[in-house]
Amino acid sequence: MAFWERFEREVLPNSHLPFYIMQNICLSLIGILMTLYDDNQNMQTHMQKLSERMKDIYAQTSSQELCGWMKQWLVDWVQQIEEQSGKKSNRLVEEVKEYVKQHYHEDISLMEIAEKLYVNRNYLSQLFKRVTGESFATYLNKFRIEKAKEKMRENHYLISEISEMVGYQNPTYFSQVFKSITGKSPSEFYK
Repeated sequence: MAFWERFEREVLPNSHLPFYIMQNICLSLIGILMTLYDDNQNMQTHMQKLSERMKDIYAQTSSQELCGWMKQWLVDWVQQIEEQSGKKSNRLVEEVKEYVKQHYHEDISLMEIAEKLYVNRNYLSQLFKRVTGESFATYLNKFRIEKAKEKMRENHYLISEISEMVGYQNPTYFSQVFKSITGKSPSEFYK
């Protein structure tokens, strides 16, 4: 968007470009952006969308009208890309949460999940924190403690058994995490 505004402000007033060159610039820019960001389209769909934009470009009757149309197209396109990006981000976070739900009782790490999702661990860590407001470790601990509380309500297990059932091999560490999250020790919660 900033590129187009700079182009309008600095290049257009001083260049006296013929209108057909302006049309070709707009069409080329749209084609490049669509190729870069519409990676899930087949070629026929891509060419159909590009053909529709070409009709829109050639329907404009002046450089000023074309610039206004192009600016609006870019605003709409940026919004669409941001929405798609947000959906992908939320989908990744939901996949992490689902993995935790299925494997919380195992020794799991964000690195392992990132590898399964084919994404960078640091990216996934930052994305998870941005979307959920908490780190992966905090989320995992809270999830495990909720599962531990469910087991405690059943009243069939020892604290050390519950610790292992929810993914903690060290009962002392489990008790520390439990108390930090709930404000009570596991034995206090049992009462």
